[in-house]
Amino acid sequence: MRRHLLVVLVLAAVVPTQEPASPGPTGEQLVGALRASLKRPAAPEASAGASEAVDAAIAAIEASPKALDHEQWFAAAQMLFRVQQAERCIHVCELALANQEDPSGLLDFLGMSHIAAAGDAATDVAMREHAVAAEKAFRRAREGKVVTIPAHVFMHQALFIDCRFDEALADYDAVAADGRFADHLPDARRARGLFLTCAGRWEEALAVLQDEDIDAETRSEQEPLLIRALAMAGQTAKSVEIARARWGKQPDATNLALLADALGADAKFDEALQLLRDHPVEEIAGDPWNVTAIRRQSRATFEYLLSLHDVNPKDLREQLARRLGHRPQVLVGKVLGDGSIKLDSSPLIMGATVRKAPMGAKGWGNDLLLLLCVVDAKGHVPFESEAALTSSLVDEPTREALTGEGAKTRAIRILHGHLFMDHDEGTLVALRIAARL
Repeated sequence: MRRHLLVVLVLAAVVPTQEPASPGPTGEQLVGALRASLKRPAAPEASAGASEAVDAAIAAIEASPKALDHEQWFAAAQMLFRVQQAERCIHVCELALANQEDPSGLLDFLGMSHIAAAGDAATDVAMREHAVAAEKAFRRAREGKVVTIPAHVFMHQALFIDCRFDEALADYDAVAADGRFADHLPDARRARGLFLTCAGRWEEALAVLQDEDIDAETRSEQEPLLIRALAMAGQTAKSVEIARARWGKQPDATNLALLADALGADAKFDEALQLLRDHPVEEIAGDPWNVTAIRRQSRATFEYLLSLHDVNPKDLREQLARRLGHRPQVLVGKVLGDGSIKLDSSPLIMGATVRKAPMGAKGWGNDLLLLLCVVDAKGHVPFESEAALTSSLVDEPTREALTGEGAKTRAIRILHGHLFMDHDEGTLVALRIAARL
């Protein structure tokens, strides 16, 4: 008996006691941790309120996604959206949609976060990728059983960001006609004037922008759009008249850009050039983001286009690339043989470069350059070894954007998107050049 007891005691000492598995955190605890992390001050090096604590809280949610019910997923997405954590909100919404069946509300936050992320995107390509993702989220939300406001009132924004202006207008009009969402839509005159102008429906746009019933505040806000719509409709003298009056009242950088652009559209190239040279780009004190240099590249591009006097030289693409700061890249190696080749002589490679260019003051010029790459790619005779280079430097989405069906139409539409950006100084002149391609 005593020996048996000794064996039992020895075994008890050697074999570890198996502890019952501890339950994981509850959904309430996970969401509470996220809420607490968002209330902490962000680290100095973080941006937009981001912090390691927020990432840790989201990682904990990702590790136990089944712990959250729909209400808790919704609360997590709502918190992130409210503090402008668009990318993190997208991630949480995608986790939620993958781990529970009820998408109501979550698709709205997903779509709205993609629109917010589009506004912060570094490149045009990234911006439009977010726009397409937002559209998909809103369309899924509209197919659901629960009718939600965001899926209806923000869809036109996603379509507009993707430069599908006619579709944006059609969706806006359809939602407005529905009646249920009228109080949540932007003012019809502002929205329709913008969509019609960017869609190239000049006469319809002018009917809205020149409506006598428009109040003074709205009229003043829409005047830059009116200047460009008039010019695009062929009423260039009237466009110049309005732009000149604005410049006379307030000689700032925006009105300088509008007047010089209107003068260019009216073929008053020398007057526009003199105006710009009399008012060079001013140096920004400190300028940590190098904005002054970017603005000067934009100005140099604009002045060059005006100096052409409506004649497109054969090397327009190369000249434009140089002034926009897309310097010739030279690669030497076995793949190229014994010599070296300027990569920017390839419209595909230059087009790929432009698509990755940061957004900013010279965006209008980059989009004109992109259009030129699309046009030149059609009849381009590849140089020796170019195929090997493009296979590694030009991905399939870029190749489709440059050579696919409707590539030129889309590139022109993207250029039209600059019409509402009153600080973009060469939009009308760029579109005048585009019309000759």
